[in-house]
Amino acid sequence: MDADGFANPYPTELIQTPWEKLRSIPGFEQHLKPGMTAQQLHETVMSMTDSQAVQKLQDMRRKLFGSFRKKGA
Repeated sequence: MDADGFANPYPTELIQTPWEKLRSIPGFEQHLKPGMTAQQLHETVMSMTDSQAVQKLQDMRRKLFGSFRKKGA
C-alpha cells in the first residue's frame, strides 16, 4: 500500500524509464538505427526533463492525430 492507501500493482524497484529499460538490455546498441550510438541517444535523453519530454510527445501526438481529421468535419 502507498501513502494514499492504494495497492501498487508493480513493485517500485522495478519501475524504469524507457531509457533505463533499454540500457538494461544486453547488446541493445546493435538494434539502434544506423549511425546512432548509445552515447548520442544518452545525450538526447538527458537534454530535456521528463516534463519536457512528455510535452514534446503530446505535441507530436496532437500533430499526428490532427492530420487524420477529415476536412469539413
